[in-house]
Amino acid sequence: MEKILAGIGAVLATLIVLAIFLTNHEVAQRHAKTSVAMFDLDPAQVDRIAIEGAADQQTVLLRSGDGWRLPDFGNFPADRQRIEDMLHRLLAIREDFPVDSSPEALIRFKLADDDFERRIILSGGDKTLATLYVGTPEGPRQVHARRAGSDDAYAVAFGLFDVPLAAADWTDKGVAQIPQDDIVALQVNGLHLVAPIAGDAGTAWQLDGDAEGSPEGAELKPAAAVRLASRLSALRVEQVLGTETDPGDGLAEPQLRLGVTRKDGKRVDYRLGRAAMTGVYTLKVSTRPEHFRVSSYTAHQLIEAARRDTLLAKPKQNVAAPLSN
Repeated sequence: MEKILAGIGAVLATLIVLAIFLTNHEVAQRHAKTSVAMFDLDPAQVDRIAIEGAADQQTVLLRSGDGWRLPDFGNFPADRQRIEDMLHRLLAIREDFPVDSSPEALIRFKLADDDFERRIILSGGDKTLATLYVGTPEGPRQVHARRAGSDDAYAVAFGLFDVPLAAADWTDKGVAQIPQDDIVALQVNGLHLVAPIAGDAGTAWQLDGDAEGSPEGAELKPAAAVRLASRLSALRVEQVLGTETDPGDGLAEPQLRLGVTRKDGKRVDYRLGRAAMTGVYTLKVSTRPEHFRVSSYTAHQLIEAARRDTLLAKPKQNVAAPLSN
């Protein structure tokens, strides 16, 4: 009897597991049919993004060649990676099960045509491709959203952080960078540093000529030159300050002057000034008309990497051999 009961129990357990599996499979199949992409678009189709907020606030992003620009912010370069990440998240939104569709809910969620947190308009070739209304937060990195032309509100994986309204938040913070492999020479603090020959593993950074005012026999520390070049390739600005000169920014007597010769033979000059009153660092690069604010941490790293005693090794001391008897 015990064996029979055990067998019946095993069969029942198997049937229960099978029933659960079939139910979950059916739900998954039904969900797959109802969950579709909110927008059937390829990011490459989008060449204009308008981000609108309350009180007629708006930021426009325009595709320019292989990058993006801010036409209402002096046509300044925009952060390409941030825009592409935002587009990827937006076009990954799926219409699952709506949380509500009533007019009252759209007002409560701030998804009405005339009352919203954000309205994002994607265009391509002067044609509106998609419009998304973004409303109140639903949870961490989740908001209520609605597609234009639909009354359905969804809770989606997106955030107001993904679409800031201020144009300054979209600027390319790496606009002053020079790729490290594009640097062939550096001129700083009386030193002329020459990069290794591309493709020649046997060469390293070298000092071209005698260093001005350096002790006889001083040599370049190649690793220090590499570090300085890497600082330039990773240089990020904090804020665009405009094109007007400020007499108090310290650029007239800069903390650092640095010249870079690129592969194409063009020279790029950097000046880094420190305001006496506030201690704020301002950067001017010859390739841009604007001035930039940089963090104290970034400025100190660059200044330290460009110091003569950072770049030059101390000359070796000649030790006289002992006299033999």
